[in-house]
Amino acid sequence: MTFVQSVNRGLSRMSNFSDRASRSEYWWYILFLILVMYAVSVVLGFGYGLTASVNLSNHDVRSQPGYVLGLAFDVFILVTTLAAGARRLHDTGRSGWWLLLHLTMIGSLVLIYWWCLPGMKSANAYGPNPLEGEG
Repeated sequence: MTFVQSVNRGLSRMSNFSDRASRSEYWWYILFLILVMYAVSVVLGFGYGLTASVNLSNHDVRSQPGYVLGLAFDVFILVTTLAAGARRLHDTGRSGWWLLLHLTMIGSLVLIYWWCLPGMKSANAYGPNPLEGEG
């Protein structure tokens, strides 16, 4: 699956926690999210810097224009990343509940390992193989 196909599929299923996602779909989509997060942080950081230099008396970050936008973007990224991670776990035959391993440092490493494993070649409880149908 190409980068563009992965991004399109990831965005169209950004809140879908029930299907499967191939390795290429997952990792290309994660790369896209990292690039978008970087771009947004640069834009919001630049906006914050301008505002902070003009209004030196107000030190409350929550009053800065980019704060609400940044917070909304963070929630978007959290939901879409968790959904993609759950779909990737489903492809390996594991429940999305394993994402709770993120609450521990070693658990995050286990999740990364599982996300790197090939998916099940046949249909499983979460749906058909996502690579079937790709020419």
